[in-house]
Formats: sequence, structure tokens, C-alpha cells
Amino acid sequence: MKRAVITVLIVSALGLSALTVWLYLPFQRIRTLDAQYRQVQQGMRMSEVAGIMNHDGRWRESEFKAWWDDKPLGALEDARIRKAVRYSVPTFFLPVTFEFTFDADGKTVGRHRYD
Repeated sequence: MKRAVITVLIVSALGLSALTVWLYLPFQRIRTLDAQYRQVQQGMRMSEVAGIMNHDGRWRESEFKAWWDDKPLGALEDARIRKAVRYSVPTFFLPVTFEFTFDADGKTVGRHRYD
């Protein structure tokens, strides 16, 4: 009987530890990406942004909206955008996504965090 109780306690502790790590790691990655995101400035080149973010991104080439953080930049800036890259971190509920938009010269127009 003691062995069964000890086994259950060990398995429970391991399961709780695994759950804690599973919940913690995405948020650690989000904090890291958020600090890197704040380093990106308007006018930076695509390669500079990719170097700062240091994370796999997904490129988009349609349906753009220019933002700088939570402020929309307007229709003139929207029209300048030719490409965007999104860096996403899945969480247990919804992903957190960092998006950067670029003009035809490959310079940063906007940045936005979706969460």
C-alpha cells in the first residue's frame, strides 16, 4: 500500500512539474520576443529586424494594416506596405503574434503585437 501511495505521489509530482514547464516556456519566449520587438525602429531593414527577433517568422504579402504598437498609422502608410512578417508563439489559449510591416525598399513601416 505504501508503494502505491509513493508511486502516485511521484507520478503526480512529475505531471505537475511537466505541466508547469509546459505553461511557463511559451511565456518566457513571449517575454524575450517582446523585449526584442521593442528594439525595432521605423526605417530598419528586413534583415535587421530578422536579426533582432531571432525567431522563425511567417511572411505575408497581402491584407496589410500599418500600426505602430497600438496606434493605426493611416491609409497612406497602409498603401506603402508591400510585405509583412509575423513571429508567433503558441500558448494554451491563443497565440501571441509580433508583426512587422515593410515598404518596397524593405524598410520597416510598422510593428504590432497581437495577443
